[in-house]
Amino acid sequence: MTNKILIMSVYKEYCGDKVRLYTSYKENNEEKLFYYEVNKTYDEYLVDDRADAFVVAFINYALLKGLDIDSKIPISTSIYYSLINHYIPTLTNLNKNYKPIIYSGDYICDIVNSGNAIATGMSRGVDSFTSFSLNYYNDVPEIYKINTLTFFDIGSSQSSLTGKFSKKEIIEFKNRDIIKSIKKIEEERFNGASKVARELGGLPIIRISSNIQEVQNIKHKYVHSLRSISAVLSMQKYFKIYYFASTVDINATKIDHTDPSYYDLLTLNLFSTKATRFIQGDIAYSRLKKTDIISNIEISYNNLNVCWRDAYNCGRCNKCIRTLVTLDFLNKLENYKNVFDINQYYKNRERNIAHVFINRKNDIFYKEIYWFYKKNKINIKKIKRFKYYKFYLYFKIKKTLKKIFWFLKKN
Repeated sequence: MTNKILIMSVYKEYCGDKVRLYTSYKENNEEKLFYYEVNKTYDEYLVDDRADAFVVAFINYALLKGLDIDSKIPISTSIYYSLINHYIPTLTNLNKNYKPIIYSGDYICDIVNSGNAIATGMSRGVDSFTSFSLNYYNDVPEIYKINTLTFFDIGSSQSSLTGKFSKKEIIEFKNRDIIKSIKKIEEERFNGASKVARELGGLPIIRISSNIQEVQNIKHKYVHSLRSISAVLSMQKYFKIYYFASTVDINATKIDHTDPSYYDLLTLNLFSTKATRFIQGDIAYSRLKKTDIISNIEISYNNLNVCWRDAYNCGRCNKCIRTLVTLDFLNKLENYKNVFDINQYYKNRERNIAHVFINRKNDIFYKEIYWFYKKNKINIKKIKRFKYYKFYLYFKIKKTLKKIFWFLKKN
């Protein structure tokens, strides 16, 4: 039968000093293998008696593609209940881009946790450092204090390929140069995360890798939260509490089919199990406030990495620009001279600030920076009107030329 994902088996397999948790499944009758990989030290914590991790990894993909899910392997009772009674109905009722689907399969009792890890991801971004600092440095009871870091290779580096390859090539993930580029940047980013762990006195850091980009051809942004939750659930015996770094604050909550981070509060609650509780580690704060918080955390000064293009901060992409302008307005820019080219920023300061102001209507983060500037009456060198419109035309023409380039390349 077509229009269906059929999960046939879940099993573990050793691969050198690594161990993989596999699922053998069919998507529209095409047989596929999907796995999560960890160091074999964590073998006992991989969950191979149920399909929780894989069902969660598939769910938004299936809702967007209109694929029913039929699992021959049971899932935890809590996941089953949340999926059938709350998650699928909420998304399909509030956003028509999510198609009504049917989940079929049995359920079993939730796992009893045997690990004691209180963890959060360490991507070294603003959200990541905020979630970490609030639940590590603050006055946190010991049973809630972070004692483990994670790093996931599950598709977040996909954005680094933008502008270098066509959208089709990126989504298909077959081009050898693409695969090589992704592996290189993931390795560099993991090395950066490991450096942070060492500077924290040797805090454990667990790397979970996957081939999910090869088997699930979709833009990572559309499914990123579910992939991260899924990776954690693959080792739910180990993780007692997992702090999830928020992309947006609670005021921005909505059911958005292009970015599930807008309803993380719903998702994390529904997919918590008796073994693993998900908590949004920084939900109370906006991006600008989070930048302010971490600017007082010394470990971020030489480790902050916000760039979506590279393993280092390019200083030119939208994430780098908004972070630089924010730090500038907070008078904290000099703290980050070892991770940003501060001289280059000051050289293009007017253009960077104009970029934020001009694009504020289409970006909630830019809008917040702009209103912070207005509210605090920040004294900056005024951008003359003719310069403002010069920058405006520059950004518009640049965007149009990019669209023309990819149209011509595609055709």
